[in-house]
Amino acid sequence: MKNLCLFFLVLAISGCASAPRHAFVEPDFSETDMESQYDKVLARLTELEATQPNAAAAKNLVITAQATWNKFRTVDCRAEAALSYGAYSELLYIGCMKEHSDKRRDSLESYYNSINPEQ
Repeated sequence: MKNLCLFFLVLAISGCASAPRHAFVEPDFSETDMESQYDKVLARLTELEATQPNAAAAKNLVITAQATWNKFRTVDCRAEAALSYGAYSELLYIGCMKEHSDKRRDSLESYYNSINPEQ
């Protein structure tokens, strides 16, 4: 029985190692929170367009920054996990993605607070 369990464990790990990278990245609270904060920033900038002449330009810059940040995060996390193999590589990748999402959420929250003085 012990050998059978070991066999299935090895089989599962082997399958994990050959699965596509994105198969293990599931949305988590960090990603959802970060996207929610991003949406709040865009909504606030949209509101400010009526009264602030540079709000539309700022909104476009935030959109560009977010797209650039997404690319950076993916490449940075791939680099961090590149020298590892199998399930450990996936854990490093997912952990890196979460860490970046948490930092970006905090950054967006800080920006939101700076453009939303009512809080």
